[in-house]
Amino acid sequence: MPWCLLFRQKVFVIVDGLKNIQRFMKLRNPKIGEMSLERLVDESILHEFEKGGFLDQTLGGKTASR
Repeated sequence: MPWCLLFRQKVFVIVDGLKNIQRFMKLRNPKIGEMSLERLVDESILHEFEKGGFLDQTLGGKTASR
């Protein structure tokens, strides 16, 4: 079974969740706290897939709860 069929909704990287991970990681390496996560994550390709209908087609017409 393809991995994309395991999800019931569209999956997007959420910067707030990454900030939580960053908070813990910077305890071991303070330079991690200096990284800009907004620059690290580029959701543009996902938005292009969504606009083109690829995600809906792949997920069998399921919609996102986002």
